[in-house]
Amino acid sequence: DPNNAFSVSRLEDVVTEDPAGVLIEWQAVIGKSYRVEYTSDLFSPWTAPDMWRGIVATSDVMMLLDDGSETGGISDRRYYRVKLDE
Repeated sequence: DPNNAFSVSRLEDVVTEDPAGVLIEWQAVIGKSYRVEYTSDLFSPWTAPDMWRGIVATSDVMMLLDDGSETGGISDRRYYRVKLDE
């Protein structure tokens, strides 16, 4: 909850063995808007494809599948983060 100083958001799980791609799962607040960003190098800028912006939570746990269609393919090394869209 962004209005609660003691509340934290965390990435729940990243499942790389999903046959369809990489499944990203995170705790969410229903009605809040999130974006998922990725990078292949922690010293490079983070990228959020258009389809990964403004994801409105409909559940307290949300999921996104990176099947490579929005990111130019699946990379052996990729880092993800979930941010609250404000």
